[in-house]
Amino acid sequence: MIVVDASGMPDFASGARTRLRGWLAQWPQLADAATPRPPLGLLIARGSTLLHGLELRGIEVEEVAPAGGPWQRSLARLRGGAAPSGLAARARLWQSETVPPCGPRGVPALVTIHDARWAEPRAATNASLLRWLPRYLAARHWIPRQARQWAGVVTVSPAAARRLAHVLALPDSRVHCIGNATVATPTPLPRAAALELLERHGVASGSYFVALGHLEPRKGLELALEALALAAARCGTTERSGALPLPELPPLLVVGGGDLAGWQARAAALQLRDRVRFVGRLADDEVATLLQHARALLFPSRYEGFGLPLYEAFALGCPVVARPLDCFESLRCDAPSATSAATLIRPEPTAAAWAAALTELASRPPPVLPRAPLELGERFTWRDTAAGLAALWTRTLAARE
Repeated sequence: MIVVDASGMPDFASGARTRLRGWLAQWPQLADAATPRPPLGLLIARGSTLLHGLELRGIEVEEVAPAGGPWQRSLARLRGGAAPSGLAARARLWQSETVPPCGPRGVPALVTIHDARWAEPRAATNASLLRWLPRYLAARHWIPRQARQWAGVVTVSPAAARRLAHVLALPDSRVHCIGNATVATPTPLPRAAALELLERHGVASGSYFVALGHLEPRKGLELALEALALAAARCGTTERSGALPLPELPPLLVVGGGDLAGWQARAAALQLRDRVRFVGRLADDEVATLLQHARALLFPSRYEGFGLPLYEAFALGCPVVARPLDCFESLRCDAPSATSAATLIRPEPTAAAWAAALTELASRPPPVLPRAPLELGERFTWRDTAAGLAALWTRTLAARE
């Protein structure tokens, strides 16, 4: 049996959680596929909402004590403990969604690592020194030593695979890129419910920007706020050349949990109190609705392994303003156009460049829904992710027999 250990998965929205739920939902679809589907067990923390709304078939689920973060898992690993029981006792291969893997001794382990951000300079995360330094030392010294004992690493993009192979000093053959879905997005709310959602947040269709993500320093929201303040100073004024007044700048809805009070204070200091609205965490269908009706998604993240919000926006035809990151290397990048259904704009990471992009987007006519999705070339689904994992697990077991 393959045992997937998701007992350390945080119980809030994240790319890791979206990926796990995405391929788990598609696992039953592999029953009639050419790819062998090995027996699968799943460990989740007691009380977790990870599986809410999912109909799982062909997967045994066991609730266990929450595994905690990397330090707690490391201590538990050092202490050893009782002989494995339940799913752990039947495991032939351990797929861990958290570092380090805590499977039974002697059972080969694969570990999912989404990115190498803690191995990068502090500017990649913008975290405090006290938070960044111990993680940096672990990522540069402790985790590479641990990785030599693993059967391999699973990651989500070619850029992440290259970087992890270098940081962990592993051969390319032991770092497996099994991507996230590029075409999947939650279904937006029906029209009446969508209009009620927009009214609740004080916006109309096509009249706002949206930003998504947990409010941590790595997400770079300060760049979007500074750009919004610069653009707001220009919009609504008349240029010296005598051109027509610039359009009114749309407000920004920020979706995600985290230090809301701190970010609200930062927005107020930039005189953006009335232009930025922090709406907290929302359900998946509400997020999809806001993307569907937004003028654009602002995605100023400093570091990503994949960047799921961009693909969700593209699937709904929503333009995107994003930092140029390595994981976006294969995405089509169009110049701004009033007629393009969806445009990826990748200005330099300066407030002035972003302000110019926001001003240009504000000048476009409001979108006519539904917008056509952006053609990405390679279409990858959560079923492809599930099939890729099943094939990897089958190969790994066969190589060890």
